[in-house]
Amino acid sequence: MSAAREARKRWLAIAGIVLFLAVDILLVVLALRSMSPRDNGSGPPAEPVPVASSPMATPANTPTPSATPGVTVAAPTRVLTALNATVAWRAMTGACPATAANPELTTDAGATWTSTDLTTTTGVLALQRIVVTDADTATFLGSAEDCTPDAARTFVAGADFAEAPDQLDGTWYLAPVGSATMHAPGRDVAAPCASAVSVAPIDDSRAGVLCADGSAHITDDVAATWTSVDAPAGTVALTGTSNGLITASVGSNDCAGVLLTNIGLTGDSSPLGCVESSESPADLSGSTAIDWTDDSMWIWVGDRLLISTDQGATWT
Repeated sequence: MSAAREARKRWLAIAGIVLFLAVDILLVVLALRSMSPRDNGSGPPAEPVPVASSPMATPANTPTPSATPGVTVAAPTRVLTALNATVAWRAMTGACPATAANPELTTDAGATWTSTDLTTTTGVLALQRIVVTDADTATFLGSAEDCTPDAARTFVAGADFAEAPDQLDGTWYLAPVGSATMHAPGRDVAAPCASAVSVAPIDDSRAGVLCADGSAHITDDVAATWTSVDAPAGTVALTGTSNGLITASVGSNDCAGVLLTNIGLTGDSSPLGCVESSESPADLSGSTAIDWTDDSMWIWVGDRLLISTDQGATWT
């Protein structure tokens, strides 16, 4: 072998070793780069930044709670009217002429009740409304034996009664319950529906009416015109307040019992609370009675009569 060929052979060997080392170094560098962290979008999400909570604004109109369909509005079987947080009259009622009037009076917030016999004394039966003037004076609107409108009064807290048909003209009542006619102060008028089951006076010009189809209506011009009210589904009773109506509704998915809702004259509404009851919505329809005074709310539901002096926040 010549010296030239020997030198070329050594050079090729050295070049091969250098190339091998270069490739090996390149592979090491690539491996190290692949192990370094990088943001490729597949890693765990960043921790959320805490946000301080703030109170939500109250909506102008509270959505009407949903209700179980199929609640039929029955004619009232109970009448309840309060003077204040301690004095009230109540009575069972029903169809004329089968239902006698035996109203009861409490002067101790429902702890005790004094029963009376209005029908035997005056002939008035099937009570529709009780108007309480003071602790001693009350007017009872119902029917005569022939089922025409009739009225009676007491001036001695039910110790005695007198017939008072003259009281009919200046007040609100249905003529009769379940019909399309009613009486407003001073005149007979058309009800806002074919079958009105309850009237809730506010004053001589304003009143609300609940109809058998579940609709509610209000007037501010002695029944010359009526405006539909967006009452909760399942409304079975209502009463007048100083600035609108309070409705009692049953079958709500949000209340296992009777849901009370305040409805203003402009149609705005707000929930007042839930009075729980184990009775079915069908049983509560017609047997729920409510009333409002300047210092209290009263509700007669099931076998309980409850009073609230804080706008429905608590009941006793």
